[in-house]
Amino acid sequence: MKKTLRTRAQQFILAQFPENWQALNLDPTQVGESFDLIDSGLVDSMDFLNLIDRIEQEFELSIDFCDLDPSSLTQLGRLLDLIENAGAKSALV
Repeated sequence: MKKTLRTRAQQFILAQFPENWQALNLDPTQVGESFDLIDSGLVDSMDFLNLIDRIEQEFELSIDFCDLDPSSLTQLGRLLDLIENAGAKSALV
């Protein structure tokens, strides 16, 4: 069965920063889409920017932040929405 872009992106994101997950005593497979990567302490703002860069490289897409509410940007589900939208746009090109 082929995994969707959203599923592959979620697995990719949750596989990042293993030492941070461990330090926070969190199981990445148990977090929901409302999980906030920065507010939880998993990453800082520089880590988050690096993560975005890695996502864009891994999935060969460009994430558009123009119409985004910055307060929800670092929530896992919202980030996955952005990745899906970017993937849909790149498929049209």
